[in-house]
Amino acid sequence: MEGEPGVRLLCDEGITWDDTVQKWVMTCRLTPGIQGNDFILPSTDWYVLVDAVYPWGDIKFYPAAARGITATFPHQSYNGEGPQGQLWRRGNICVTTPLRSMERVGYPEPIDPHKRLLWHFRRALEWIRRASKDELVMPGEAFELPDFDPANGTIAFAEDPTMLETWRNLPDRSGFVHMKRIRSGPGVWIVLGFSSAVDSNLSTVSWCEYLRNRSGDMEKGIWLRLDSLPFVRPYQAPVAWGELIQACKSQGIDIHDLLRPIATKLRDGKSHIAMVGFPIPEKAGGSPYRMHWQGMVMPVLSLPHEHANGFRPTEEGRWRRDRGQVLRGRAMLNWLKSENWHMNEVTQRGRLPDEVATKHVLVIGSGAVGSVVAEILVRGGVKRLSLMDADLFKAGNLVRHTLLVDDIDEPKVKALASRLRRASLHVTVDGIQQAFPPKEESEAEKVRNSEIVIDCTASDEVWHNLAVFQWKGNKFFFSVSVGFQSQKLFLLSAYGDQFADKEARLALGPWLESEAGSYEGDLPREGIGCWHTVFPARVDDIWLMAPIAIKYIVQRVLAPPQRQELIVYSQRQDQDGFVTLTRVSSPEAA
Repeated sequence: MEGEPGVRLLCDEGITWDDTVQKWVMTCRLTPGIQGNDFILPSTDWYVLVDAVYPWGDIKFYPAAARGITATFPHQSYNGEGPQGQLWRRGNICVTTPLRSMERVGYPEPIDPHKRLLWHFRRALEWIRRASKDELVMPGEAFELPDFDPANGTIAFAEDPTMLETWRNLPDRSGFVHMKRIRSGPGVWIVLGFSSAVDSNLSTVSWCEYLRNRSGDMEKGIWLRLDSLPFVRPYQAPVAWGELIQACKSQGIDIHDLLRPIATKLRDGKSHIAMVGFPIPEKAGGSPYRMHWQGMVMPVLSLPHEHANGFRPTEEGRWRRDRGQVLRGRAMLNWLKSENWHMNEVTQRGRLPDEVATKHVLVIGSGAVGSVVAEILVRGGVKRLSLMDADLFKAGNLVRHTLLVDDIDEPKVKALASRLRRASLHVTVDGIQQAFPPKEESEAEKVRNSEIVIDCTASDEVWHNLAVFQWKGNKFFFSVSVGFQSQKLFLLSAYGDQFADKEARLALGPWLESEAGSYEGDLPREGIGCWHTVFPARVDDIWLMAPIAIKYIVQRVLAPPQRQELIVYSQRQDQDGFVTLTRVSSPEAA
């Protein structure tokens, strides 16, 4: 680093080991050639913390407690004071690139030990230059919230752009939020809905059945709606009531006026959650996109019959005490980690097309293939799923099923439905514990209302029953099955109001005849007696086939087949033993 323009190392040793933080520490003065302003001096001091595994690990830049920047900027953690005696503040600046989140260096961050630290120093100098010119975030870049420095738990809400206008047109700026605490220490809450003085059911959230039925304390908090994000320049989230009051005042809003009408409902000697809501854009400088709710734990307000010295024992007196002593000045705000768990938000890492995810899917057969197919669908964003199977889960199923030891001797559909309800925040799963077709009319109606039917039983009898069942409207019909030792994958699709079982068996027949020659010797048995033979297929083969089936189903839903079709994939090994799936046109070609 010595000789690098704009960098002066302040420690004679250059870098020292700090036992307290278990990192290498460098002290430096950065002078990037700026004039300085109210928030940044031309030269500022920094502490650079480097992981012990350098050139791997993190490299972080913290402003020095003395002669460092004290404000908080975009792309920076909350820059408050560190613990007593610490020589640097808390505001680590972001000098990496978005691709760093992929846990890969070299995009374009170098990993060479002689270059990586230098790269970070140059990025830090550029960060300071841009901060001095208010150019850390440019129009069109991804919008980010300031660091609210949460420390008390997590609260989850669900908002999408369609609700924004409803909130904007609402005359009320405050009301009540209804939530459930689903975990304690640290707490996790889910918002169930909002209400106001005008509308007792302003907004509700459709969480999955698992969250709806999960035990937890029902709690009541408040919501306060602002016109825009409250912050302290340059870009610090308010950390004290005085800062929040001023940030709201800059929008022409008196937060005390919002609180007063609903404060009487909070006088029970307990702390309550307040959700501070404001519209945010999708891109920096863009138009408002959706509402964000930032949760915080409110301080305990005066009790209904409490008489504090100097204040009258009336609601007016209690409010004056709260406003003057509890909700003002340097009293710290206790922010919560606030997350949007709306379906559109939590499936950003990957989801199925809406043409599939929004349809009611019926999976017949909850065996090895059906369990994997169903789980991929749910994790892919399918919101309504029905399962059908009459069997119990046995110990032998563990080798290739998604269920677990605790599920042994439980009905497969019951155990699988329970698992899948915990795999998505928004799914509804029905378990029908019987073979297809359903016997009760209520269950038959559920089946008729499905839009995608996926048979995973590999049963000719089920095909026959699919053909004679009285469906309602056109359906996407799919059959997913595997051949002997899961060497082949059979995928059948059709679209219409009826399933043609005879044509399906005719198409599959030659393939099954060719498979018959593969049965050499005795089949494996699970238990004693000839009736205990089982179908051999390893878990890795099943889990290789099921994703291909999902991709096929998606393709055919997006482009419905003109006629019933059967396609077959066969495992192939290359010269290195690597397995691939290849589409084959005939048993001879396989």
